[in-house]
Amino acid sequence: MSLEISGLDVRFGAQQVVSIDELAIGEAEICGLAGESGSGKSVTTLAVLGLAHTVGATVTGSTMNSAITFMRDAICGRPMATESM
Repeated sequence: MSLEISGLDVRFGAQQVVSIDELAIGEAEICGLAGESGSGKSVTTLAVLGLAHTVGATVTGSTMNSAITFMRDAICGRPMATESM
């Protein structure tokens, strides 16, 4: 499973705080976010998970990965759907 991000833009009001044109992380690849305090690491993670609105941010762009919904639901305490085989 991979993660693809395209045209991600995160804003607080008119202030742009995160901008990612394209990012792809392949299956079994490890990616870390590094930066100074306040550089946008947490806001980027919230945006990818679809949770940036919880801190008042506006997000445009797209992320593609079915695992994101699973992780978001787990973080928010929502019941997780199980697949039957």
